[in-house]
Amino acid sequence: MATNWERVFAMSFAGVYPHYVAKAEKKGRTREEVDEVVRWLTGYTKAGLAKQIETRTSFRDFFDKAPRLNPNAPLVKGTVCGIRVEDIEDQLMQKIRWLDKLIDERQKDGKDSANGGVIMEKQFLNSYTGQTTPELLALRAKYRIDSLVLAFEQAIQGKAESDLSEPERHILAIEGMEREVNNGGWEQFFDNTENEFDDLLPRALDAIGCPNTAQLSREAIDANQAGADLDDLDDRYHTLSESIENKLFEYIAANADAIKLT
Repeated sequence: MATNWERVFAMSFAGVYPHYVAKAEKKGRTREEVDEVVRWLTGYTKAGLAKQIETRTSFRDFFDKAPRLNPNAPLVKGTVCGIRVEDIEDQLMQKIRWLDKLIDERQKDGKDSANGGVIMEKQFLNSYTGQTTPELLALRAKYRIDSLVLAFEQAIQGKAESDLSEPERHILAIEGMEREVNNGGWEQFFDNTENEFDDLLPRALDAIGCPNTAQLSREAIDANQAGADLDDLDDRYHTLSESIENKLFEYIAANADAIKLT
């Protein structure tokens, strides 16, 4: 795990910054709002942030040189790509995931993380407790999307393999990818899933509307089968800006009749 994370730490902040902006703009937000979030977390001034981008400093140096980490940063909770940010033990990786989460969750209605230093977010559903598919979907207004998707995964994992529908298999494949690749790279994904999802994962990602991640997964599967190095594919995965969790939740809602939890 540490080796894979070291590759992330060595990536330049400037290389990932455009993807932060692209993700925000897809949600109707602006580059300036991204900068507000970054500066809220790190304490950089506008000029200081611009300099870090210009010099293409690594993520490690970017956070090591940060003037002042916001004291409210530990209040950031929830998941990024299937990983609970509050459970990440490596301090630098946790800071990177805090930034990911803040950029993901900043809202336009004033309830954002960059104003007032207050983290305002929906509750996190800690586990699946026997809800039906419609009941879980109805919790969207109260609970975080990432936690609801995890609850669907937990429920489906309790079913026999022979009873799984195609959409249910898609959920398991995508959530498995999110958790393992973000935690330890594509090599960890293939090792821990024993290549179970090789045939399914690209189709699953295409089905939920994430073509860029689907194509990357095809390349990773081909490289793994050929015994090639996966480091570059790990780096590329972390620069993708498709909102997999939201797309997956929308897919679940559209295919609710095929997802039977009880």
